[in-house]
This record gives sequence, structure tokens and C-alpha cells, in this order.
Amino acid sequence: MLRRLSVGRSGFLIACLMAVTAASWAQSFNVTKYFTRNPQGGVGIEAEYDLGPDWDCCPPEDIRWMQRIVLRDANGDVKNNVPGYPNGDFIDPRPDQAGGPWDTLPWYDVTYTDAAHTSGLQRGKGKYMEDYPSGWGPFGPMSFNAQTFLVCVDEDLEAFCFIAGFTWGFSVAADGTITRHGAALFGDSPEFGAGVNAGLDRIPDFEPWDYWGECADCPEFTLTVVPEPTTMTAMVLGVLALARRRKRA
Repeated sequence: MLRRLSVGRSGFLIACLMAVTAASWAQSFNVTKYFTRNPQGGVGIEAEYDLGPDWDCCPPEDIRWMQRIVLRDANGDVKNNVPGYPNGDFIDPRPDQAGGPWDTLPWYDVTYTDAAHTSGLQRGKGKYMEDYPSGWGPFGPMSFNAQTFLVCVDEDLEAFCFIAGFTWGFSVAADGTITRHGAALFGDSPEFGAGVNAGLDRIPDFEPWDYWGECADCPEFTLTVVPEPTTMTAMVLGVLALARRRKRA
């Protein structure tokens, strides 16, 4: 009986290993950092994508990161009274947005080709992105809602289509306290497409580009998000406490 149990455990471990290996081959987003920055009035996020070995949806050299931001007030309506932001619904970053200089293409600028983020700004190219929005404490109550996504670009036609994306963001209380939102996958939709097209039209430099909706035959992505540092610390302390309890028992 013990021998059978041992074989069963081995089979279970092999199955788990195969599942993990298969998942690593799939198309995925991995959010490697995502944490609240209460003194700075925002959050920090870093993410990457993995296309897997069988990717044939879009040539990797034609993939770009994009990001759309929607600001909402306490009633859930679009917030349009934040200085320097166009009606709270825009493609990020705008050419004249603080923190630049940014280029006049709609791709998200703060991207990298290496995991250490030392390759310099790649203007939408590369597997890695980061964002550290801050200074939003004085504008509460409100919410900062980001849609970060990948597109396939046709530069000759100045057009692009949607591959996959995930949402993230935070809420700002009346006293300026920041609460981080959960991250989640999202797909193309009429509301999203209308928002992207409105963002392209709103900024004159972005106008030549057209959004064509969802790319054909692109596989679904998975999303993995690391716990916030405070959550991770609590988890580690809980595991240590459980280990001590078992040792005493």
C-alpha cells in the first residue's frame, strides 16, 4: 500500500510539472511588481509578456504596447477636471504629458527589451513595461483605471489590431488614501474600441492611426500577478507560524 501511495504521489508531481510546463509555453502576461504607493499618491506596476514557442498571430517585431487611461469620479462618471488631462479618457502618454519627452506615436513609451529595464525607452517595443503613476492624492475621491494591452501594427497602413490586454489601477479616497485595484484580463469590445478611437482623434499627432478591432486568430492569454509586498510578507509570516505550530505538535 505504501508503494502504491508513493507511485501515486510521483504521478501527481509529474502531472503538476507537465501542467506548469504547458502553462509556460502558453501566451501570457506576468505582472512582476504591483504595489501601492500611498505617500506618493499612486501605485507601481511592472509587467512582461511571453508569446510561447508556437506563436504565429503577429510578427513579434510588429507588436507594440499601448495603454488607455480612464479617470472616474465618485459616481463612476468620467472625471474631467484634473488639470492637464483631457476629459479623463486618453491614450497614455500624450506627446505633451509630463515626464517626457514622449513621441507622437500612440504606443506606450515606457517599454524595454530586457527584464532589468536598462535598455532605455523602446516606445512600445520589447517584452517589458512599467508605470509608476503618482501625485493623485489631491484629486480624490476618484479612480484611475488603466487598460494595458498589446497590438499588432501595420505601419504601411498606419493601422493596428488588438491582441490581448489586462486592467489595473487604483482608487483615491477623499483624504488621499490610495487603494490598489486587482488586475484582470480583458478583451476587445465596442466600448473599448470607441474609447481607443476617441483617444486617437483627441490627440492631433495620433490621428493618422486607425484601430481595426481584434486581430484574427490570436490565442488567449493568461495572467499571473505577484502579491503586493505587504501581502507577501503576511503570507510568509503565516507559513512560518504554521511551520512552528506543526513542529511543536
